[in-house]
Order: sequence, then C-alpha cells, then structure tokens
Amino acid sequence: MQCIPLSKDKYKDWDSFCLFSSNESWFWHSTDWIEYALAYNPKLHSRNLSFMFIENKQVLAICLLLLEVRYLYNSRPHTTSIYFINEFSFGGGSIWTPAFHNGLTNRRKEQVSTIIFNEIDRLAKENNVVRASFIICPLTFPKYNYLMKHNYIDVSLNTQILDLGQDLKAMHNQLTKGHDYGIDKGLKSLQIEVHDKGDSALFGEYCAL
Repeated sequence: MQCIPLSKDKYKDWDSFCLFSSNESWFWHSTDWIEYALAYNPKLHSRNLSFMFIENKQVLAICLLLLEVRYLYNSRPHTTSIYFINEFSFGGGSIWTPAFHNGLTNRRKEQVSTIIFNEIDRLAKENNVVRASFIICPLTFPKYNYLMKHNYIDVSLNTQILDLGQDLKAMHNQLTKGHDYGIDKGLKSLQIEVHDKGDSALFGEYCAL
C-alpha cells in the first residue's frame, strides 16, 4: 500500500474516487473545494498536505489535510503580544474526516484508518503542528466518534436532520422559537430563489468569486 501526496496530476483520480467510489466523500472533499480553501484566507498561509492510499492501482482512502497558521493574541496589562501556531485545519475550520472506499470491510477500514492517522501524526511532527481539528459529517451516520480511538478529544455537537417531506408547519414546530422567528423575519425581507443542478452556469459564477 502506497501513500501518495495529492498533487495537481492526481486531481482526476482524487475526484473520481469522491464521485464514484466512496459514500463518505462529499463536495467538500473535492479538489475544487480544496482549491477554494487554499485561497480562502491568505493570512492562514494554507499548504496542501492531503494524501491518499493506493493498493494495486486502486484508491483505498483519501485524507484532506491543510497546514495552516493561526495567529493568537496574548493581552496583559500594558502589553499585547502576538504569536502563531501551526495547525491542521481547513480554511480556518475543522477538516472533514478521511473517506474510505465502499468495498472495504470494517476490519480493513480500521487498519487503513490507523495507517492514515499515523501518517497525520508523522506530518504533524515534521511541521511542528500543535493542534488538529477534524469533523465527522453527520450524513455518514457514524456509529460512534472513531476519532477518539486515535487520541482525539471528543467535542461533539448536537445535530438535527429534518425530513423535508413533512408539512412546513410541522417542521416549524420542531424549531426553537428564536430560529422560527428568524425564518419568519427573513421571509418578510429576503427574496428566495432555488437553483438546482441545471444551473451549471450560475455555479460557475459562484466558483469564480
């Protein structure tokens, strides 16, 4: 099994894996979104350290990984100092967890996962990284926070997934009063437009921003 750094010439293989081989990958894993994250905030000095593992010419897993700089302020009476740390983040936010090939058994997936996080640890030491933050997409319906097996601290957030097939009033009743009020206020002052996959030209304009 080979660890292959993500370079421009591997973008096609990476995106093909995201589209066709892994139910755990999303648009946010794509090279388009990686390029967006790299350019999002120049102050972060983002560097792409993403990699994938390949065996017998088949991609088994991909791992998003951006090396970024976070500036911290230490305010004390009569003095303010600024220092920075290296961290693994994604445009300043958390990184989506690795995505695995659909054909992997649970046992094989655990083995590959261990190898991936060992590689992350190696890159962290090599680049003096002091902090890493990953987020598990709730749409993958994980049974548990497997990041804790790799010595990460659990800071889980509650997530609510709404069934959009319900009656609109029924969905409103599931919201907090504050959110319900905010939606009603928005409906009175904002114009709503819905764009689907047929609006490819409009999506291109968004990318160009």
